[in-house]
Amino acid sequence: MVRALEKLDKGQFVARLDGFLHKSLMRISEDMFKSRQLRILKGSDPLFEFKVDPKTMVISGGEFVIRTTDSKTRENLLDSLDRVGAFDLVSDFLPSAPTKVLISGTSDKIGSSRETNEEDWATWFLALIHTVKAASNKSLVLVPDTNFFMRHYCSNLLLPLLGEEDFKKLRFKLPILVISEIEAKCNRAKGSLEKRLAFYAAREILFLLQQSATHFPQVDIELQTGFSNIAGKGLADSLIRREIHDFIEFKGERVIFLTADLMNALAATAEGLDVFYFTKKDEEAKPIRDVEQLAELIIDVAITFEKIRIDAIVGDKTKESVLVEGMWGGKTPSDWQKDCIRMSSADA
Repeated sequence: MVRALEKLDKGQFVARLDGFLHKSLMRISEDMFKSRQLRILKGSDPLFEFKVDPKTMVISGGEFVIRTTDSKTRENLLDSLDRVGAFDLVSDFLPSAPTKVLISGTSDKIGSSRETNEEDWATWFLALIHTVKAASNKSLVLVPDTNFFMRHYCSNLLLPLLGEEDFKKLRFKLPILVISEIEAKCNRAKGSLEKRLAFYAAREILFLLQQSATHFPQVDIELQTGFSNIAGKGLADSLIRREIHDFIEFKGERVIFLTADLMNALAATAEGLDVFYFTKKDEEAKPIRDVEQLAELIIDVAITFEKIRIDAIVGDKTKESVLVEGMWGGKTPSDWQKDCIRMSSADA
């Protein structure tokens, strides 16, 4: 289904249940998703439904229908949909003044903005990266900010849009202070949701490292101490950008900054960084892309709400119900890295 669930033969998938495989409960075939309507609940409160076209019985094109009436729950669900790439985004390339001069010919031809649902988005994105690299005659790296990691835009946005082959050609660098900020978010979290999402963002870092991303050099002790003192006070982004500037000065490489934070994008551009900025076009989720994206959503929602129930509906009857846990006592780093979830019968 996804990297989270171990794939078995004949389209079947399995998750962990206290380290054991429970054949009657844990094997979920693609047919379950193709032939049924799924209702996802938190306790007895409905969160959303997933429906497929009864004429085609295929995952592609299935729609989400949010059922909750609670505004905060709805906001959390929209965040989950965003993290799994269920929205069309607007992406802007904001070049620094020197870069704008260097690439003026190309940027004038192809423009500086594209929506991710446009057919030529990947070509546009890669063309700008190639043009900046060629014009500067330097090695080029992409540097995501904390917000980009929290939204899982590397694994669930860039990878599906670009395709695995082109994605692997990109060079990513990870600021040490971004990792520190995600750790700080976990440590200062006042609620369990913030803590779970910080753990989940750490998994996104591990994903990039598995794709051959590398870290920035270790930051100096003064910068690290200053960051520790202001983390959580709204000043972390400025120190992360300072780390990026130090890296550019030290290594002489070209950097394109990736962010979904508008103020961070504007500040970075003002400081002379080249920036790709992403933002949601609207709050209408796209139809489900495939079974992998549906599985990503179930995993994300299970982590967001800690434990959910999935009812598989045929006609107007519930044919099967399972409990899905995204967080439990004893969940290990390996479990997070593999996106493990636990499933059990709702009737047990």
